[in-house]
Amino acid sequence: MTFMISEFGPLEQVASTLHSTVYKTVTTKPRIISLFILEQANLSDDFTVALKKTQPDEESPPHNSRHELHLLQRFQSRPGQSSNPNIVTLLDHFTQTIDLYETAQFIVMPWYCTDLTGYLKHHAKFIKRKRDTFNAYLMPGLSTQTANKSKSKPKYENQISESDSNAIVKGLSSALTFIHSQGIIHRDIKPSNIMFKSFEDPTPILIDFGISYDLQNPQYRHPDEKDPKNKFTDICTTIYKPLEVIFGLRGYGTEIDVWSLGIVMTLLYSSDLKSCIMGGENEEDEEDGSGFSGDIGLLFALISWFGKPTLQNWPEAKESTTFMNMFAGAGDQDEEQPEDSQFTMNLQKLIPRAGGHVRDIFKRMMVYQSTERITAKEMFELLK
Repeated sequence: MTFMISEFGPLEQVASTLHSTVYKTVTTKPRIISLFILEQANLSDDFTVALKKTQPDEESPPHNSRHELHLLQRFQSRPGQSSNPNIVTLLDHFTQTIDLYETAQFIVMPWYCTDLTGYLKHHAKFIKRKRDTFNAYLMPGLSTQTANKSKSKPKYENQISESDSNAIVKGLSSALTFIHSQGIIHRDIKPSNIMFKSFEDPTPILIDFGISYDLQNPQYRHPDEKDPKNKFTDICTTIYKPLEVIFGLRGYGTEIDVWSLGIVMTLLYSSDLKSCIMGGENEEDEEDGSGFSGDIGLLFALISWFGKPTLQNWPEAKESTTFMNMFAGAGDQDEEQPEDSQFTMNLQKLIPRAGGHVRDIFKRMMVYQSTERITAKEMFELLK
């Protein structure tokens, strides 16, 4: 879909969800150009920008694009400049009446060339899959299905340097430290919300605050989650959900972002651009959940990698009726976590390309009890 908006060139749709559409376009607006120069963004030629279009009056919770705009304004140190280099910059915003009944909000941001998945693929080695050999003992339909699946999922060898991976984690921990200090829970940390200015610069940019929760300003909360102990749990994407969200503990805090970042690290430090949490599925499946059996499947995957949750290693769980029905029976005296040697072996599989220092940090991130989880600020200090 291509159309014109005053002071912008043709709009090229590059992403679309139920609640927003993102366009790539070229601006001729003097104010935005001056902000580009002020920030020395120079993210691409001809002042290319991204326009995020939403319809605030049509959104369903927890989506709230008016709150997202407020946050981006709040995150600015001055117009056109974010207070944190790892947070998306707000260049401009405006509303436009589309028809008699529809008013759209547009947020203008710098155009970033790729997200984390694209960045990793750019630095990866593509490995051509061998063709499946014919097996007369397999049913024809099954054999064809297997072959098609093999063709549809290319194989990569992760070749991003350890130093660049560490820089990405450090940048994201900086972004989380900043927003958490502002009382903001992002609630949707995942690869497609982590952007990069170029394929040569490992500085991550955190975007999309459309479902973020504000612990400091109740006026921006949805009426159904005014009480911070009663937040929505329809948040986070597929494998990036922590246990407290899976089990419906609505009093969660900023710790959920740290857990989600830990899962992102299983992709970043993987050997083949696949998070083992998905059981070998590719990174695209991790974004949309295809081929994954929902929260139940995720729960059992987390148990296999991080151990069984019990009231001993996760006291918060006593607030979840679902957890108490599932796990608080006779088996609750089982081992709290895998034995240390087993957990160390799991670490080697979870983040095989990470150094010992990062593995130590990761181990402190992936703790069921949120109050014992390392904070983003502690992570950032350790990664300096």
